[in-house]
Amino acid sequence: MDNWENVIEEYKNCNDITNLLKHAEQILHEELASFEIEWMVSCLLKEPVDLLRIINSKHREVECSKLIADSLKLLTDAVDKYSAFLEQYYEDIVQVCVLPHYSVPRQHALSCLSVVSKHSPLAAHDFLRHLASLEQASVCLAPLATLVGTICEYHPDVVVDEISKVWRVFLNLLDSNKLSSSARGAVLAGAGGVLRHFSEDLPTTELRTFGAHVLSASHLPRCRQVCIRLLSEHSDVFGSQACSDERVRGALWEAVRAGDAQRAEHAQRALLALYVALTGTSDTVRVQVRYTSVLIL
Repeated sequence: MDNWENVIEEYKNCNDITNLLKHAEQILHEELASFEIEWMVSCLLKEPVDLLRIINSKHREVECSKLIADSLKLLTDAVDKYSAFLEQYYEDIVQVCVLPHYSVPRQHALSCLSVVSKHSPLAAHDFLRHLASLEQASVCLAPLATLVGTICEYHPDVVVDEISKVWRVFLNLLDSNKLSSSARGAVLAGAGGVLRHFSEDLPTTELRTFGAHVLSASHLPRCRQVCIRLLSEHSDVFGSQACSDERVRGALWEAVRAGDAQRAEHAQRALLALYVALTGTSDTVRVQVRYTSVLIL
């Protein structure tokens, strides 16, 4: 942050937005004091940079696609890390994100909307349009799935009347054999957003179908983390399906031993639920998951 003043002065002198964005991205990942965050945000979104105006004025210029993509990525990271300092800008941020962007900038715009939607209903205003785009998506499928799922998770009142359609869209996408592993992981995660509030409203047969998709995808490296999280958070939905699958239990044990704290925690919770289901009891059984053993008391 010590160099921020020099970066701003250099920008004023030569108007090099590319260099400024590079330095801003680096500074954003430092540990900043509140006044430093406020100063940086003010410089970027007001004077002298006015990044939102730049995006709005240049988003149709194909030669500016990388600039717009980098700008939107910076906004995404800023909202993700310092949401409280950007609240007053959410409406303007949403407006630039829903502009008609080229493919790569659009991916970052959708990611930015997903992050904003965790903090504000403003990002959910165009939900039906986002859902229609997801249903017909040939590009940007993963960020669209993430956005729709995030809105379902954080703003259930917005989606309640459309939840059957949302669920069918996710299931239809999962039925496709053309999805890349990363896109499949995003669709699974998006469907998890639906389960957060609406699992009891969905048909049992469709929940079992989704459970089968989770179990199948859990063996794909790029889907494994989201599948572990789904198994840990929604064991009541399809835990009984998973408990007899030795490959799934093996993948969970591998995650427990992998060393990543958050992933290991999700895997431990999932294993706990699966081994409880495996015993056939739901009242007094306690399963303690360790790194090398399972103890059923």
